[in-house]
Amino acid sequence: MHTNTTEIKRRGFLAGAMVLAPAAVMAKVNSRSMDPVVAAIAEHRAARAAFEAYPSVLEGDEQDKMNERRMHDAEHRVLTTKPISVAGVAAQLEFALEEELCGTDYVGGMDVGLDAQMFRRMIEALNSGALAGV
Repeated sequence: MHTNTTEIKRRGFLAGAMVLAPAAVMAKVNSRSMDPVVAAIAEHRAARAAFEAYPSVLEGDEQDKMNERRMHDAEHRVLTTKPISVAGVAAQLEFALEEELCGTDYVGGMDVGLDAQMFRRMIEALNSGALAGV
């Protein structure tokens, strides 16, 4: 009889784990999608796409200047917005790497590339949850 009780508890635990695992994933997705940094990055990507899609033959006209200003304003918001979640911090670090705000030959002095490696390690730590409860 005792074996059956243990079996039921184990099955109950496994069933609970199956419910909690997707909930944990959704919590991470929700925290990332609700962070203002993530919204600012999405805005920057849209502004960059509009800027890059504008015909080069019209470069320098009013629409081109407006697209470029919108892209730079959006980038400024990404760089100055305070994240409200670990996911937001990770997104902001990823943005710095993607936009080559670090990790290029003119950043990092004699240790070229180490700044990018540092950012990657921070992103990995944040995304892995290693800093939870710290």
